[in-house]
Amino acid sequence: MVVGDKIALIGSGGGARDILCQLIEAWKDMKIDYKGRVIFTEPDEIYQERTLMNCKVVPQSQLDFEKFHIILAIGNSKTRADALQTLPKNALFGTIIHPSCIISEWVEIGQGSVISAGSVITCNIQIGNHAQVNYGSTIGHDFQAGDFFSTGPGANINGNCTVGKRVYIGSNAAVRQGVTIADDVTIGMGAVVLNSIQQSGIYAGIPAVKID
Repeated sequence: MVVGDKIALIGSGGGARDILCQLIEAWKDMKIDYKGRVIFTEPDEIYQERTLMNCKVVPQSQLDFEKFHIILAIGNSKTRADALQTLPKNALFGTIIHPSCIISEWVEIGQGSVISAGSVITCNIQIGNHAQVNYGSTIGHDFQAGDFFSTGPGANINGNCTVGKRVYIGSNAAVRQGVTIADDVTIGMGAVVLNSIQQSGIYAGIPAVKID
């Protein structure tokens, strides 16, 4: 993210407000005031004129995509992917990384991603576009994740894991070293993934098994 960019958060729910908090902290040390630089957007059909956390809410149809860098501020990976399809092809995307994160120089993070406070991302790691790594998550060495990857707070992923697109690893879940997870998989809160997952669906428990 270019310092001082104007940011449009696509969404106005709790996840979007959490992301605004990350942005405020990222700019604080740079003495950049977020007021007037950040807006929330909503689909026209549900738009309500108001402000949230000192930021204006605007209908998406009125967003000037030439003036703002975009963050898809939506928690659900599939909904986030669908929201991308509503944006113009020339949209520019920002990336937000909280200053408390520990991230080595051997990490590649895709555009539009948000890495939240207290996260640790070690080395030889590639994370796709529009990812959201939530508070206090850890990701070990030699990890790859596709676009729209997400974690809940406190998720722990060990080294040499490969994760597909639109995968969500729930709060306090753990993934054993060397595991592969297919596209469109949701791992429930506190689950422990001991074996590779080849089929999309929802997995929960210790060890994690498919429940839907």
